Amino acid sequence: MRGRDRLRSGRGGGRGGREARVMPRSLRECRDAIREHEMALGELRLLLPRFIEQEEERAAERSRALAQERLSLPAPLQQQQQQQQQQQQQQQQPPAMLLLLSLQLQQQEQQEGLLWLESLDEDEE
Repeated sequence: MRGRDRLRSGRGGGRGGREARVMPRSLRECRDAIREHEMALGELRLLLPRFIEQEEERAAERSRALAQERLSLPAPLQQQQQQQQQQQQQQQQPPAMLLLLSLQLQQQEQQEGLLWLESLDEDEE
């Protein structure tokens, strides 16, 4: 890899040549890590719709099972069970929302990392 870096280190050329010439190894590693995170984020974006769909299916299945169970209970127990179910639903946040918030946070951290790296590039020039 060092030989390839030397070949790209001449004047002109693309951004890769300049990076190989002036960027210390740690910055290069940071860029590689950011690229890996971007790829992982892309994979998560592809998986997110299916995950949400599965969670919605599970929630619908739980609702059907609870409705069926409620029908088989006497009236006072039905009301008590309904209240408990409503309290549980209010306390739980859907995992899909947490995943989406996590993706947004990762994206924001990557943007900040890229801005930091760009500022280092500008300082070097």
